[in-house]
Amino acid sequence: MRRFIAFGLPVFILAACADRSEQIDISVDDTDLQAVTAVSDRNMADFSKRLAAPIGLSLGLDRDTAEAEIRGYFGTTASSGAVPIFNTKILADGEYEILVTRNGLADDSVKSEQLLAQFSDGVLSDYGLRVKCYRSSSPDSWTTQICP
Repeated sequence: MRRFIAFGLPVFILAACADRSEQIDISVDDTDLQAVTAVSDRNMADFSKRLAAPIGLSLGLDRDTAEAEIRGYFGTTASSGAVPIFNTKILADGEYEILVTRNGLADDSVKSEQLLAQFSDGVLSDYGLRVKCYRSSSPDSWTTQICP
């Protein structure tokens, strides 16, 4: 008890007297916008519009409409209960991108799927989907081919 009084009490008093205005909120939410200092490092050639057809996107959609279509397609959970990961970024050049990854699908051929949607001046300027296939020679590699 004496140790607590000798060491713990001064620390407690100092912590209580500290300036609260300098505290930093360290909570992180992946769905929040994250400003970055460079343009996207993702190449749209690695994604396929043909694979993304079921999502219902079309070039020129405004960002709110496109994002609603994307969230409607991916939902809040995958069929196996895995939660899709939505990452959004405002890029340094004023553009905006959404990257959605969903793993652990109950499909026996598709292991993972990932959508990239890029916006310029508030409208969808490019998008595509890529997948990882369970029954491929390289199941941990992304492809734009339909899974066997």
